[in-house]
This record gives sequence, structure tokens and C-alpha cells, in this order.
Amino acid sequence: MACKTEITPGTILGNLKTRFEGSIPDFLKNHKVSEDKAANYKNATFCPVEVYHGIPYAEPPVGENAFKKTKKFSGQFEGGVKDCKNYGKVAIQDPMWAMMLSVSQLAAHVDFESAYKASQDCLTLDVYKPQVEGDKKLPVFVWIHGGSFKDGSAIEYNGELIASLKKHIVVIPQYRLGLQGFFQSNNGLYDVRTALEWVNSEIAKFGGDPKNVHICGESAGAAISSFQLNYDAVQKAAGKKQLFQKVTTMSGAGNAGWSRWNSWQASLGLRITHDFLKASEVGYDTVLRKFESYTVESITEFLKTLPDEKLIELSQKSQGFLISKLGAVMDLIPDLMNIFSAVIDNEFVFENDKKIDYSGYKVTYGMINGDGILFQLFMPMAKEAKLNCKRSMLSKEFYKSIENSKFPEQVIIELYEKGLTEENVLNCVTSRNKLWADETGNLKAFVYSDHMNFETFKNYPQANIPVEHQMLTRVVTDDKFTIPMLENMIKVRESGGKVRAYELQHGMKAFGTKYNKMFSDPKTGQCFVESFWENGYNVHGDDMCFLFGVLFGEPICKEGKSMKDWGLGAAEYEMTVNFMDFVFGEEKFGGEVEGVDRLSLACTVFDVEGETHDVADFRRKELEMRNILIPSVEVAAQKSRRVNL
Repeated sequence: MACKTEITPGTILGNLKTRFEGSIPDFLKNHKVSEDKAANYKNATFCPVEVYHGIPYAEPPVGENAFKKTKKFSGQFEGGVKDCKNYGKVAIQDPMWAMMLSVSQLAAHVDFESAYKASQDCLTLDVYKPQVEGDKKLPVFVWIHGGSFKDGSAIEYNGELIASLKKHIVVIPQYRLGLQGFFQSNNGLYDVRTALEWVNSEIAKFGGDPKNVHICGESAGAAISSFQLNYDAVQKAAGKKQLFQKVTTMSGAGNAGWSRWNSWQASLGLRITHDFLKASEVGYDTVLRKFESYTVESITEFLKTLPDEKLIELSQKSQGFLISKLGAVMDLIPDLMNIFSAVIDNEFVFENDKKIDYSGYKVTYGMINGDGILFQLFMPMAKEAKLNCKRSMLSKEFYKSIENSKFPEQVIIELYEKGLTEENVLNCVTSRNKLWADETGNLKAFVYSDHMNFETFKNYPQANIPVEHQMLTRVVTDDKFTIPMLENMIKVRESGGKVRAYELQHGMKAFGTKYNKMFSDPKTGQCFVESFWENGYNVHGDDMCFLFGVLFGEPICKEGKSMKDWGLGAAEYEMTVNFMDFVFGEEKFGGEVEGVDRLSLACTVFDVEGETHDVADFRRKELEMRNILIPSVEVAAQKSRRVNL
């Protein structure tokens, strides 16, 4: 069935979906959800959902607008009408991402072969509007996809269940990625901001409340959500509109090392991009002759000349080139995961000590106990936990040696030209500071040892996972995700915001290998994380399964099977309902309390049964180790630290 809505540029045509029908309590009981949980939805029913795809929110970033800040869509639809029944084109990216997603149940609703078309002209968004009776304005949920700032799209996510069950209008924007969105710029962040401005001006026409907006992102999308919070809070303090009130960051935050570059990291990224383009045989040398040397401007001018297919080709090759340059020392320079990233601009991305007033915002921090498994599987690093701790502390010393030099940008380029070998990188660190790194690495390893964390490790006594592997997972998860998120949580709370946190410790015992094959060998089908899923661990991205209600998606499950054919128990469906109730609920937000230690944080844990319990002083000793113990040790070392270049 067709539907339509009037917006500023004209009429948009969409599809009316009735995937979910009937009484919500009956639906939940049919899926084994307990009667007391179903009773929370008494007298509630599902509603039809109007779905609009590919709505333009900005001018196409091509031609004169290419590689520039976003411009709002200012035109009118041809003939006053736009057909929004089909997905918009996705941002330029590696097609391998589409192949990986095509085997995931999260994206079971879409035919990737026909829908996944990449283009620079990608700035559109999708809207899922629940058809409800009455004139009450509906809350708005804006989903910001992840993908390492280089992959992802709106078409991967189906907002129908959220719209029909939680009665939220769901908006899913696309933004520029990779070289187009984050090459020495934050164009992708401006895209998302422009989409939020579109929501503020247009969502009332869909029946939405522009003063009740919740933004949520996962991984890189979580970092982007964090950056949007910074920007919005600064704009609000300057007397401008507050565009949203709630933020949820899932597995990421804007202070995580992988989420942003400082000036010397950007300088290194620029040089690697220059060398990459020279090696790619795409005519870069011809354009470079017009300039005295490689610059952001010269490379951007060249990229503007390339058609979509060439930009896609570069997206396919860039990661391999980066690994060829950094592979041996990637764990010592861990924040260069791509040749592009968000950069410090003092608009979205600030140094950590930037004081921002977050009053008027509620922020949820969503963590996963096995988030770090993503890095363990796909990034070069020490696989033995104690050695990993030492290498991470050595990395910090290397970073400090660069940052404390008189000209960090020049020093890192000279080092790159000499060769980023283990020997050359370690020569930047003095013998004394190497010793300090070794000792603080031992200290870190002791805090994470099975003796200190026995209470955590004994949760799953039936686990076939050695304690050593569990320890490594905790270390990497904390380094890359959990601790940066908790530190961001502290900062927001101290600056007036209301905060809360959750961690998934549920596992995917009955269906992990069926739901998500992205962690499986495509040739053999062997799942790399099955033992973790089977023993109470979740991995990066699992919370999206519950947020978007994958388990309730029976009509469009891959292989044509019903989810019930998987033999799922009540705990799996309970988990989905509990998780959605938490994310969209208002419970457990708290602000700064006088007399309470700043490192004292509460967290709601989702356990193996899908139930929740609250943990006080969450990750307390790990926070103390990083924020009190090790810094006090480093103070003594700082007096003798010098650049050894």
C-alpha cells in the first residue's frame, strides 16, 4: 500500500508496512516472553508504519559542492512529488562491506544486490512513521550507523519494529564516508548535523516532536553521536536551538583514541594518503605537478576529478596499503586504523580538557563485555595479555615522545620516511621511559590478572575459554571501548549532564552463529567467536540485534525460515524486550552528586537470562589504575622524559 506526506520541497510517496499486527501482549506471549513482561504492554497494539526511503536532506555533494561542508537541500521536487519507495544510494565505500552484511540477519530485510548502489550523491535519509490515532506528537529516534568512518548505510537497518512497538518516529540518515567524508575534514559530521537540522524543521510534518529527539549511534556512529553532542551543547550555550535531548552511544565515544586525530596523526595520515594515491596509478602525479608539494588542497583537487567507480576502487585498496606501511607497528600506533578520521576542529571535536556545559542532555553509554574481540580478530596486536599490556603502555610512551617534541608533525614524517619499523619507533623512546612502560605494563597486567578479576571470570564456570583469553578480551575491550566511554561519562556528568550506562553480558548462545556470520570464515563457515557467544560474551554489534528486534523478524528471515525454527528460548526474546525498554525508557539517569567520588559509576548489566541487575562502582579498580595509580607513577618519569630523535 502507498502513503504520502507533505514536506517543504513537496509531496513524498512511501510504502505502508503492516509487518507487525495485533495485540502486543499476544505477540510477546507467542514468542515465549513472560506474561509479566507482556503485561507492561497491556491494551497496546502494533500499528502500521509509513516508510519513506531516500529523502534528500542536503544538496548533492558533487561538482562545486564536492569535498566541502554540507549545504541544506534548497530545491523543490520535480512536479512537486518525489517517489520515496526505494532506498537512496549509499556513500562511496568498499563493496566488501555489502557482502559481509548480506549474510547478517540484521540486514535480512534488504536485497543487497539490487539496493546497494554507491555514489557521491548519497545525502538522503529514511523515515519510519507509526500510524497512530490522535494528535499527540511522537518522540523521534535518530539512528547513526557505524562502520569505522568508511563503511555503512541506512539500508542496513529496519526501523519498523521500533516505530510500531515503541511508537517512535525513526530517522536514519546517510552521511559521507572515507575520503569523501573524513579526509582531513569533518564533512561527514556536518552531514549528520544537517540531517538533525532537517529533523528539527521537518519532523513535525510527520507528527513528530522536534523537542523530543533521541540520537543513537554504534561504534563510529557512537563517536559521531558524541561529537554531535559537543556541537549541539556549544550551540545551545551560544543561544541557538538545542536539536536533541537524549543521546545513546553504543560501543564508542568521541574521546576514544580511534575516533579522532590530533595534528601529528593527521599529518601522518596525509602523507600516507599521498603515497597511496601515487601507488594507485589513477593519474595523481599529473595533478600533483601543479602544486609545489602534496597538501590537503592538492589531494582534494585530485579526488574531485575522479568518478564514483574510481573512488570505490580506492576505498577497496586503502586499508591494505595502510597495513603494508604500519603492519609491524600497528599496535604501537593503534589510532591509525584508516587513512582518514575525524579531526580536531574545535567545533565537533575538541581536546579532552574542553569545558562544555552538558546540562539539559541525558546520555546513555552502552558497552559490551566482548567489544574488544573485534580488534583481537582483525588488528595486529600481541595475543598474550601481559605482553599486550606492556605494548599498550609502550605505545603511550611513543605518543608522548612525539607530542613532547618541538615539531611533532615534522618528527612523525621524518620517522615515516626513515621507515616505521619496530626498531625505529622504539628508538623514539628513551631507555628510562621504556623501563617505565615495562613496569606500568606489569602493573596494568596485575590489575587485569585472574587473581584480581576472579569474580568476573567465575561468572561462567562452564566456559571453555581459558582465563588468559578472557583477560586479553577484558584488556582490549577496556582500552578501545569501555574505559574511554566511562571517562566520557564522568566528563559529561561533571559538566551538568544526566548519565547512565549498560553492559551486555548476555551472550548469543542459541543463535549467534545464525544471526551474524560476519565473524565466520566465508569459505569454511567456521565461526571465530562461537565459544565466546556460547559462554556469556557478546561481541561488537550484538546490541543492534536487540535494538532493532531481529528476533521478531519472522516474515523476512533469511533462508525463508521462521525464527522459531531456531529453537530459541524465552531468554532471547526477553532480552530484546528488556533491552528496548531500557534504551527507550527514562530510568536510572543520574547527575553529579556532592560527596560522591567522581570515579563511582553505576551500570545496568544484562545477564545470560536477559534480565538486568545494577552494579555499583562499575570498573572501579580499572578506572583507578588508569586515572590515579599509573598517572602518579608517570609523574616521576615525566621529569626525565625526552625526545630521542
